[in-house]
Amino acid sequence: MNYYRRYPGDYGRDTSHLSLAEHGAYTLLMDHYYSTEKPIKTQPDMLYRLCRAFSDEERAAVLRVADEFFPIGEDGLRHNARADRQIPKERKAIDSARENGKLGGRPVAPVVTESVVGAQPDQNPPVMIIGTGSEPGSKTHPHPLPIKEEARSKAIAQPVARRFDEFWLAYPNRKGKAGALAKWKANGYDEIADKILEDVRRRQVLDRDWLRGFIPHGKTYVNSKGWEDDIPTIRQENGNGTHQPAESASGRAERKGNEHLARLEEAERRGNGEILAAHGRDLRA
Repeated sequence: MNYYRRYPGDYGRDTSHLSLAEHGAYTLLMDHYYSTEKPIKTQPDMLYRLCRAFSDEERAAVLRVADEFFPIGEDGLRHNARADRQIPKERKAIDSARENGKLGGRPVAPVVTESVVGAQPDQNPPVMIIGTGSEPGSKTHPHPLPIKEEARSKAIAQPVARRFDEFWLAYPNRKGKAGALAKWKANGYDEIADKILEDVRRRQVLDRDWLRGFIPHGKTYVNSKGWEDDIPTIRQENGNGTHQPAESASGRAERKGNEHLARLEEAERRGNGEILAAHGRDLRA
């Protein structure tokens, strides 16, 4: 699912005792639950990766939230009771909207033309057209359309956006709707709606900037064709070609400190007085 309902009143009542880190863990776990529509695996390392938890404090917060709000079920997986009830309902509504879009949306209301006094039943109403020559009205269309039928023909020829509402509900930063809708219609994005919705779903789980709260307005995303951009993830590549989580500031400082101490110990073992003296250490001590 690319969208799920969140009720601030219920959320505040059930989570008022959580810390800031625990609120973040709850939100990330719930987003993953709805986006995959599946229960969560129980391995702690899996939970840490989902919540981007690197410090001991963050990992402890993840486990507390998982145990309280995502208990392990009989199938050996972590479940959230409310999500398990809500997902089938939301899925039914989304599938229904998608099918209606494929069928052309709601049926067009029948057009009723106005009758003209004195007109024959099998004839179109007379239309007055002012000519440009010496005889007014000398050039007329042989079969003029009634005014309402002509307007209907123009409306049918206009571009449509039957799946725009489905996209707008799924997009997390719904600002600039009018501009986004106009762009969607003009470019016929109904044809690639599935691709766009899949990109929105993946970015909510993987995009580094989106996860930090930097989500472009819906209008900006549509105008710039955001689904064609690469997704910047929070992972970085190490020397052997595999991926590892990005190093936090505290972790980086601890690693540099350990490397510094290791260099001093090696210099002391080898009797390198110059290095030790530069750092205030004496071999005679």
